[in-house]
Amino acid sequence: MAVGFITAKLRGVGAGADRVLSRLIFNVFLPAMLFATLAQADVHGVFSLTALVNIVQAIMLFVAFYLLAVKVFQLRDGTQTIMALTASYTNVGNLGVAYLAVTTGHPEAGAPIILFQMCVMAPFSFVLLERQTNRGSVSVLREVARAFTKPPIVGLLFGLVCALIRLAGVPIMLPALIQMPLTMVVDATVPLMMIALGVSFGLERLPRLTREFLPMYLAVLGRVAIGPLLSWLLALAFGLPAPAVLTAVIVGCFPSANNVFIYAQRYGAGIETARDGVALTTILSMPVVLIVVALLG
Repeated sequence: MAVGFITAKLRGVGAGADRVLSRLIFNVFLPAMLFATLAQADVHGVFSLTALVNIVQAIMLFVAFYLLAVKVFQLRDGTQTIMALTASYTNVGNLGVAYLAVTTGHPEAGAPIILFQMCVMAPFSFVLLERQTNRGSVSVLREVARAFTKPPIVGLLFGLVCALIRLAGVPIMLPALIQMPLTMVVDATVPLMMIALGVSFGLERLPRLTREFLPMYLAVLGRVAIGPLLSWLLALAFGLPAPAVLTAVIVGCFPSANNVFIYAQRYGAGIETARDGVALTTILSMPVVLIVVALLG
């Protein structure tokens, strides 16, 4: 991260370099990492109580902040849904995988959260946003189907298929011509993600600190502070062992997903809340992760 940050500040890269790196990671490196990791993972360990903790946490945050947006701030026309998503819908499919790999060594723990967000939270949010913005022309089924064609999801699903085949007792061996470059790409994924994050911080401009953005600030607080605390309490209530507690809380620290900003743009609702919320949670999530590792690691 420091390498990326310093490079950006010294103008070693130009404007938009973080977006170029992110696209490269999204289309090449992350799919390879998800495939390689999940293909060798224990399926029972992936879909575990730890995943359930974070799914319950996401649902609780969404409901709580949706009610807060409607009852307290009286937000309407889809902005209430965007506020709830900013607090609950996380960047697990990109930055979150890097956090898990660095702190726990188990990036596959993000797989069930990716599937839950893609198959449950996103379609449900589309239905709400369509009704709230009167944009019935957007096809929920088409949006969900399109999500399954994204490279990280393709890599994840192929990895799960390989893991299930191994579970059935059928060994899978990739030829060296594929395995060697795959291993090289996988080994470079997390360092490249960290460099891209540092570049992004170096180029980022902080959102305005004005009173009218109070709903956004509360959503950010929910994402980077209430989320980890709630994950910790749920993990203790579920009786998870110490390593699983750390994993659950790290997942609870993930920043808001860029998808939230895309949804806000598409439906024309809560665009500033989503944009600034994603930026702030991305910046604040790293010190929160460091604190969590210091306390629980």
